[in-house]
Amino acid sequence: MDPLKKSNAEVLTLKTNGVGVVTLNAPARLNALTLKMLTTIDAFLRDCERDPKISVVLLEGAGERGFCAGGDVKKLALETRSQGITYGRHFFEVEYRCDHLVHLLKKPRLALCHGVTLGGGIGLMNGASHRVVCENTTMAMPEISIGLFPDVGGSYFLSRLPGRIGLFLGLTGARWNASDALAMGFADFAVATGSLTQLRERVLSEKWSGSPSNDTERLSRIVGEFSTPTAQLPLPQVLPRQATLDELCAGSTLYELDQ
Repeated sequence: MDPLKKSNAEVLTLKTNGVGVVTLNAPARLNALTLKMLTTIDAFLRDCERDPKISVVLLEGAGERGFCAGGDVKKLALETRSQGITYGRHFFEVEYRCDHLVHLLKKPRLALCHGVTLGGGIGLMNGASHRVVCENTTMAMPEISIGLFPDVGGSYFLSRLPGRIGLFLGLTGARWNASDALAMGFADFAVATGSLTQLRERVLSEKWSGSPSNDTERLSRIVGEFSTPTAQLPLPQVLPRQATLDELCAGSTLYELDQ
């Protein structure tokens, strides 16, 4: 997806026709989140919540490769090393506040999650009322690979997946696709990548009422018009293996899982 305009800003924000748009605009690094980006998102979402002229919020990522690869771990590590642990604490404080804010907004929120959507990207989109994935969407909570727990709400939403699937995903950082996302409750709609621009334009041109309940229903109808049949999505990779994963992840301690 192309950014709204040529800009060096890592987050583009726009208010137009009743829609507040957040575009993550760092495609060279898969829109990985920095503290500056999160601070901008946080301020804009709060502004949209207060603004009576804004009826819908749209979250998207620039570039063809993905919505958001999570936090920019390299920059976080370098800045924490140079500025001290206070920087790291502030980063996570703002990130978690952003994720929580998406959940709390009383206006419908549309997240367009094409391609790579990992970690902090899932945290940002998970609270949206309308979560869209595409045939090329790849999702994961890979925090374990850097010695971190599944954060950004991961301990909440992973624990509510069927059987022991959430434990498996959290302990391994394994990936899942659009079909898995729909079946496991990580997404509400699937839209072909080739239709995202049309969907976006439709949302931006719609006449929104300013009533959250009415606009939520209207947004559902609009996204539904662009939905792609599940038969056109890749076959699920995780759910068909639930019995095996439940067996492998049985037990209440890591020692028991290792037996």
